[in-house]
Amino acid sequence: MMGDCDICHHNPTDPQRSKCGHWFCRRHFFTSSNAAGITERVCPIDCKGLELVSYHNVMLPVSIQNAEGPGPVVPTSAEEQVNALERQKEELLTKLRNEEGRRVKAEESMAREKMLREKEEDRRVKAEEALAREKVLRETQAIAMEQQNRAKEKAFRQKYVDAYRKLHIAFLNVWRDLHASPPPPKSGVEDDRQPEGASASPHLGPLTVHPRPI
Repeated sequence: MMGDCDICHHNPTDPQRSKCGHWFCRRHFFTSSNAAGITERVCPIDCKGLELVSYHNVMLPVSIQNAEGPGPVVPTSAEEQVNALERQKEELLTKLRNEEGRRVKAEESMAREKMLREKEEDRRVKAEEALAREKVLRETQAIAMEQQNRAKEKAFRQKYVDAYRKLHIAFLNVWRDLHASPPPPKSGVEDDRQPEGASASPHLGPLTVHPRPI
């Protein structure tokens, strides 16, 4: 098609047509300056001829026969074109592999972050469970200690009450023995009993027994 580049077969926005009738885009031609200082352009199809071309809006005389100077390598044969396509294919494959590698690395990074978040969540849950168990254990120990203290206090009180009862019974027994009626006197022996209500001791008043229920 007229206007399509004879190298890449794309329709350029600013197609160039050589005097020999070939079309090409700006990517597939190069300019250089020869010894005389004249800007020259080489046709991609390696044709011969002279033409006047527009380059950067400046009209320059171009001598295709006397082209000199360095420039981009333009494939001129089918083998070179195949090699160029192979190189492009390898470049695309390399880009795809690099992109796939970056994608895999990103996925691995996301997986590691997710795993770290899950581990952190597990540690947090375990810490909360440990705190809950410790709280329950402290409450259980406090209840057991309170029950033990109550049992000790109850046992102490019971022991004190028992001791008081024994002491009170002993006191009553002694008291009863002291105020019991003496046996009748033997014949010929003067009765030295004191009248009822009199004190057993000259220093003590009359003693009155107040029995206390046990």
